[in-house]
Amino acid sequence: MLIVLVIPYSCKHLRTKRVSLENDYLKAVIPPQARVLGQRLKPLSLGHMMVLSRYGSPFVTGDRQPMFGDLCFAVWVCKKNWGQILKGIADSDFIRDIRFLRFMGKFRNKNKAMVALVEYLTQAMKEPSLFFNKVEGGKPTSMNNLHYLKVVLMQKLNKTSEQAMDTPFGEAVYDLAAIGEAEGVCGFVMDEHTEAGEAAKRQWERRQEEIKTNGKRN
Repeated sequence: MLIVLVIPYSCKHLRTKRVSLENDYLKAVIPPQARVLGQRLKPLSLGHMMVLSRYGSPFVTGDRQPMFGDLCFAVWVCKKNWGQILKGIADSDFIRDIRFLRFMGKFRNKNKAMVALVEYLTQAMKEPSLFFNKVEGGKPTSMNNLHYLKVVLMQKLNKTSEQAMDTPFGEAVYDLAAIGEAEGVCGFVMDEHTEAGEAAKRQWERRQEEIKTNGKRN
């Protein structure tokens, strides 16, 4: 006997969106491998973002058009872990390595390499859609976003400073969002369309009110 389960559209729709959200998270944790100028890049990490920001890379600042030298520096940074980057900068090894990358660039399509790096960064920096709640007693932080991410990873997930810096950037953002949702600060929008997203938000807010009400009664 064949039993057919009829699942309401809203349930199927929500399940589909949850699967999509989970897939986005998994891609952030385990991103596709990338090669630029023949170099295999590591997953874009919090440390990579800090170094690129520190040295004014236009790939993250967006204040000017990237040059080939900017590309070589970004490739050098993103193929190393945090400890290797610090050692390379301290020993000035990165200058020799970047010269080598510039030399190799003579034999490769520079425009194709630029596009590949931009795609790598764009995918890694993709953030989840969130809505935010007003939290009583909440205080704004003066920390910049990268500093705040590092502190949360260390404080909430007990990572060392080096482990936090080597955490894939997308994973760090999703972890921060999940912590925020657990603490009632924000929630994941389950649909890209405004109407459905707002409905999900209202449902989530009603649930939070029920929890507060039940807590007061108890």
